Amino acid sequence: MVAADPWPVAELERVIRRAASYRELSRTALIGVLDMLAGRYPSDEFAELRPRLTWDRQADVLVGRKVRACSASSRRHDSGSRDVRRARGPRGARVGELDEEMVAESRRGETFILAATTWRIEDITRDRVIVTPAPGEPGKMPFWRGDGPGRPIELGRALGAFCRDLDGRSRAMPGPRGRG
Repeated sequence: MVAADPWPVAELERVIRRAASYRELSRTALIGVLDMLAGRYPSDEFAELRPRLTWDRQADVLVGRKVRACSASSRRHDSGSRDVRRARGPRGARVGELDEEMVAESRRGETFILAATTWRIEDITRDRVIVTPAPGEPGKMPFWRGDGPGRPIELGRALGAFCRDLDGRSRAMPGPRGRG
């Protein structure tokens, strides 16, 4: 729903509850799901998952996250970092820096952890990220680039054979999903 347009949470909840299967959905369960979709995961085990939406909690509006298309090259040629600077207090004081890709995936109002402190993004400009302290708030962890090991050709072939085998089995199954 939020991929096309921003949705106020109350309106989204009203529409979802019109479906019979979600009529009895508790507010707590809905908020829990929206929290996870916005990147508030229950443990560090999910830290590698990227949030699917942005939740502006001040306006109580959900916005779909933009997905950057991949090109033939997996690297961005303009990658680098941006300064992170305080909006208030010692105005303009440098806090640190963030990877350009993380900045591209971040939105105003989101929180992240840098220098053992949680910061809220107030603004993102061409060359910097303006922040204010957000103590006690959960924040996403910045990521950094690292070269991971490639997949061995043998593993790729084994995975392909496994998928083909599963596909063949599902086609042989009677019922609505199979064709047999």
